[in-house]
Amino acid sequence: MSESTLVQPVVSTEAIGKPDVGQPSSANTSGPAIALKSFRFGWADAARRFRQDVLTSTPLVIADIASLAICLYSGAVLSMLLTGLKIPVGINKHVVAVGLAYAFIGSQRNLFPAAGINPVFELRQQVMTSLLAFVFLLASNGIFGVIAPNEVLAVCFAFPMSAVLLPALRYVARYHCARRSWWGQPVIIVGAGNAGVAIYRHFERMATRGLRPIGLMDESPERYWKDVQADSPIFLGTLDELESVCRSHRVFKVIAVVSDRDTEQTRRIVARCSGVPDLVVLSNRLVLPSLWVGTCDFAGLYGIHIRDRLLCAKAMFLKRLMDICLSLLMLILAAPLLLAAAIVLKRKSPGPIFYGHPRTGRGGVRFKAWKIRTMVTNAAEVFEQIMETDSEARDEWNRTHKLKNDPRIVPGLTRFLRKTSLDELPQLWNVLIGEMSLVGPRPLPDDEIERYDTLSTYVRVRPGLTGLWQVSGRNNTAYDDKIRLDSYYVRNWSLWLDYYILLRTIRTVLLGEGAF
Repeated sequence: MSESTLVQPVVSTEAIGKPDVGQPSSANTSGPAIALKSFRFGWADAARRFRQDVLTSTPLVIADIASLAICLYSGAVLSMLLTGLKIPVGINKHVVAVGLAYAFIGSQRNLFPAAGINPVFELRQQVMTSLLAFVFLLASNGIFGVIAPNEVLAVCFAFPMSAVLLPALRYVARYHCARRSWWGQPVIIVGAGNAGVAIYRHFERMATRGLRPIGLMDESPERYWKDVQADSPIFLGTLDELESVCRSHRVFKVIAVVSDRDTEQTRRIVARCSGVPDLVVLSNRLVLPSLWVGTCDFAGLYGIHIRDRLLCAKAMFLKRLMDICLSLLMLILAAPLLLAAAIVLKRKSPGPIFYGHPRTGRGGVRFKAWKIRTMVTNAAEVFEQIMETDSEARDEWNRTHKLKNDPRIVPGLTRFLRKTSLDELPQLWNVLIGEMSLVGPRPLPDDEIERYDTLSTYVRVRPGLTGLWQVSGRNNTAYDDKIRLDSYYVRNWSLWLDYYILLRTIRTVLLGEGAF
């Protein structure tokens, strides 16, 4: 046989080899034959899927357009109050135009139905889509009419408000719809191992994300029954029954979790699931960033393009600028509260007002993270006594490094400060001088450094006044989960992730979530 000669080929045929993953095949050279019949999803199935998407999308569309309407009306009123100009003529038409533009652009940016979408990615898409919708409004006015100064001013007020109100009202819509059986998209998890069960329980617990897990499936029942527990998810059957199970439960989305499978097993699972209209394949064999990465084609091979945002000078400059501006503003606003806390604390417990905790920061540099002192001055002696005499408290400390009923805390105002985390306001000074950031991993004390096997990752960024674990349960979070969340933050850092955490921090503080 003569050797093939390709002229400027698009892909490398030698590199990609024979297609044996991701599509049904009756035979292949790398493993046992797989006999599959193609799934038959006809017009009736397409209509059911469309109905699911519409039911899931409608509340989100209504919430988003309502947010934009509120912001645009509020912006028009503010422009009138500040400048004396009249509310733009045809403001109602402007609201309709922005709403329609937002709905169309959002549908192209995966904002509807957005089932299972990462909330940080969703936040970015919402803000960017609202910006494009407002730009469309001004551009259309310029093309078909005249752009009035009060219209521009109204949009300038409306857009920043939408960056806060859009995610807030969408969360409210998700929260209320999550309780309804008609909302969301049913999904089947393929892979009955630990990772598959974890994915099932995550979406079962996070019903607001819009995915409703029906149960687990696998190549064989043994994988499920060997580790079955009382609270284990429902086992729906083997992959031979996938089509009938999808039809009976009206499922058009499957998540294949192949983290614990070898290449051959992965090939078989993906091939058997490839007839499903919407297939997601998950694997955590490589600990890589999962946000802001893109797929790419190199010579016909599937690739993951990773951009290290911690090495982006512009992004890091904007983060530092945000830290300086916001910390300075917050210090000024917090000054009366700090003064009141100092007066009350002096009366309750003589001693210093502030306490500096030794911590490890960016690059391994040591610094003191300042707090309002909320404990008695002999806290160390009280702690040693507790550890010696109270076994339950000792176990709690070893597990979480926190004590729910800590006798070292000065009663009264200081308990309120700790519950709301306002005792950490002096750390705004650490942020201002560059030892900390508003958002980042939690500052590590000396006795916890050895527990961080990812310390080299941790010290790449400044520790934060708030962070991902603080808005994911705070003190209710297990210690190992805190480490994983800090590691996730560093791998996936972006200004959008910081913005999301800041918004979640407001909610966490107001509701006192996980605080004691």
